[in-house]
Amino acid sequence: MPFNRRIGAPLRESSSREDSCGIVNVAEGCAGSCSYCIVSRARGRLKSRPVEDVLLATERLVQLGTAEIQISAQDTAAFGSDIGSDLAGLLEALAEIPGDFRLRVGMMNPDSVKPIQDRLIEAFQSPKIYRFLHIPVQSGSDDVLRDMGRRYSSDEFLEIVGAFRSAYPEISIITDIIAGFPGETEEEFQESMNLIERLQPDKVNITRFSSRPGTPAASLYDMPDRIKKERSRRMTRLWLRIAERRNSRYLGRSLPALVTECGRGKTVKARSSNYAGIVIPGALDLGSWCRIKITETNPYYLSGILQ
Repeated sequence: MPFNRRIGAPLRESSSREDSCGIVNVAEGCAGSCSYCIVSRARGRLKSRPVEDVLLATERLVQLGTAEIQISAQDTAAFGSDIGSDLAGLLEALAEIPGDFRLRVGMMNPDSVKPIQDRLIEAFQSPKIYRFLHIPVQSGSDDVLRDMGRRYSSDEFLEIVGAFRSAYPEISIITDIIAGFPGETEEEFQESMNLIERLQPDKVNITRFSSRPGTPAASLYDMPDRIKKERSRRMTRLWLRIAERRNSRYLGRSLPALVTECGRGKTVKARSSNYAGIVIPGALDLGSWCRIKITETNPYYLSGILQ
């Protein structure tokens, strides 16, 4: 039973609702110029919501009893760069809202994180913010990153992650990889494999390159699907092996966790402070805290019992 919660479902004001999670979109559009991406064309340039609007939307969810609030955008770290604000300041303000809730920060591009890195790390000190980092690298090859229009190097990416891990050793790291970008050689794909080995992430979202009409990459030669599939499978085997090993370190440990969702059968799902997913047998109130002894692990989630 993979721990994959429905994303984007409306919050229902009902005692029978299936989760206690809400989403606050803080910006639309994108400030980047990736050669393969249609976001800026489809949604326009970055347009951040006023800080006051974000605070009010979050306060409303807290008043409804929402336990987990996801701060979301196409590139969450870019928030505020168009209105004289930034994500670090927003998170500090959100953490001041009264109530027992947790904030999950959405996907952040490395080039948007870098200018606010130190302040962002400081903002993550709040116990109301999950120690969770979704930061896409897309490739371990600097040549491919340049062709993609990504504005950082593989070493800069690793330096950012290293800074967060130095401050929060238990932080969960999720990254994204595009397999089979036009022109990617076997050696360049191996650089991505090597980067994942060095990174030791908790999860990798793998996308096989797919041409988007109207993007610069659409004019490039698209390699055969069989090559992209083969590379995707190799990357999947690698990250699952890493994730299985990383999750095994929790076996036998006791973790405080927030119950956020109803599971299959007579189970609920909870999140630890670093957003590890935990499946628990029994009927527990959504939004409640409990202490769980981890009894089983796999690459996708943990299982445990109440202590």
